[in-house]
Amino acid sequence: MIDVVKKFFSKATNDVSSGTNQHTEHDIRVATCALFVEIARIDDKFTEAEMETILSILKENYGLPQDH
Repeated sequence: MIDVVKKFFSKATNDVSSGTNQHTEHDIRVATCALFVEIARIDDKFTEAEMETILSILKENYGLPQDH
């Protein structure tokens, strides 16, 4: 499932034209984060491991600062 989500957002990022403003990229990052959190909370539990996984993905793929 994560691979499908990654492919979707990878395609969305590649489809954004160079003339589009910076808000579109930011919106994609916020939507990705929200989606990951909702997926993690689907079982009414949000574990430390799930949070670390989400943060790791955001750091690697979306430029979240490494010191947070």
